[in-house]
Amino acid sequence: MYTNITVTGELAKEPVVSRKSGSIFEKRIIEEYITTSGKDPVTDEPCTVDDLVPLRSTVPDIVPPRPPSQASIPALLSTFQNEWDSLALEVFALRKQLKQAREELSASLYHYDAAVRVAARATKERDEARQALEELTISIGKGDVSNGNGDAKQPQDIETGNGEDEIPVAEINATRDELHAKHRSQKPTLPFGPDSNIELMPSDDIAKPFKDAVTAKVYSSEKVVAVSSSTGSTVLLALQDSSPETIAKISRRGTITSLGMLQLGDTQVPIVAYKNGLKISSAKTLAETKHTDDIVKILNHPSISHLFLLLSKDGTWSLNTVEGTEHRSLFRSSSVGEIRCGDIHIDGALLATGGISGSISIFDITTGNVVTSIDTAHVHITKVCFAQNGYWLLASSTDEQSKESALEIIDLRKNETVHRIDFEIELLDFTVDLSSSLILTYNKNHSVHLHRYLKKGKVWRDFANELTLSESKELLLIESLTSIEDAAFTEEGQVKFTAISQDSTIFSLNIKLA
Repeated sequence: MYTNITVTGELAKEPVVSRKSGSIFEKRIIEEYITTSGKDPVTDEPCTVDDLVPLRSTVPDIVPPRPPSQASIPALLSTFQNEWDSLALEVFALRKQLKQAREELSASLYHYDAAVRVAARATKERDEARQALEELTISIGKGDVSNGNGDAKQPQDIETGNGEDEIPVAEINATRDELHAKHRSQKPTLPFGPDSNIELMPSDDIAKPFKDAVTAKVYSSEKVVAVSSSTGSTVLLALQDSSPETIAKISRRGTITSLGMLQLGDTQVPIVAYKNGLKISSAKTLAETKHTDDIVKILNHPSISHLFLLLSKDGTWSLNTVEGTEHRSLFRSSSVGEIRCGDIHIDGALLATGGISGSISIFDITTGNVVTSIDTAHVHITKVCFAQNGYWLLASSTDEQSKESALEIIDLRKNETVHRIDFEIELLDFTVDLSSSLILTYNKNHSVHLHRYLKKGKVWRDFANELTLSESKELLLIESLTSIEDAAFTEEGQVKFTAISQDSTIFSLNIKLA
């Protein structure tokens, strides 16, 4: 049996093992070290000679003769050996200290970088406040704040900071940490291998609530679909069973620009935007918002049921809370240019918006500040979507003249595009599954394409499958219907997407092994 010493790496003549660290040492060297320091050299735990256990081998022990006097050459060699052992122990200790120093330096640099960013932001806010104060001073000097009759002009009903209520920063941050830990622990994977031959199959029609549909939304965790018609009616349908069940239905004359669903206690109720007004559940009157143009998107917080976001064409977004059928605006952002689309991160702390400027803005919801901006391939951004892996942002954009489109997968950790899918015709919609490995795209030719991402090798297989739908089923949207809690996914390996056509027909697109 051969045993190497942990510290020197040489073959031990009289090996012992430490009960504290489980490491093997030369008995003579470790006893000298313990006598000096009283600690285990690996773990720095208190250690005594009684904590050393000798190792027995099948080779009989050979007892060396007693050392001669220091004047002999063998004695000098032994002295040199002792000095070498001391040097080995010292180098080992220095290596441990170096590793600890590197870790402390890395932490210090991180804190320094964070402090620099905080200082830069504070300086920027100070300069903005100073400029606003100068402008206000000039306007007062010119008498612009008075209407000539001694009455001060009333400020516009536009808030660019906190409203009457404070943003629940602590609640949002705590929920963000919980969701982040939850998503890191789940990491769903596809139920079939990278070389499996899969196909895309449409199901029979599930429901057709109206003659037409102007907007719709799918909630995969709740298995609920919300659909609105051109007549001003909205319905919530539960798709848990084979036959859909109507949860709620509301109607009001007017143009619907967006819709959603709120979870109020145990009840699911619709929330509908009629231009810049809101109708929550069965409220008889429209609730006023702080927006001056159409609301184009209603986004629920992924975990806090009473919080939701409104995105408006006026270039602003607002954070809102609801109690019963009454809502309050907690915050309204400053304008970043016309907003056409947006999505909230799966951890509930970031918001991405896109419009017609060719740039995606990502906001911190707790502060309202822009965290970063990302340019897209084309100017007109039609959709943005955070993937379930937490670090991808998918964005589709179109050239208004040529109608060429692109779907970009952006890695938020690097703030750069890691993959791009180009389309010669207009891309109307896309969706990504919960494993962030399957993407469905729908274009102007009524074709649905399946794109696959193989995590092993980080390889993309674009346009892996194609399904052409009839012109009578021109789609309004496609969304993933599978969630991590679904037994059909975890046990049977089913991956489902929901499609809603412009005539309000609801059907499924299923991924199956060919």
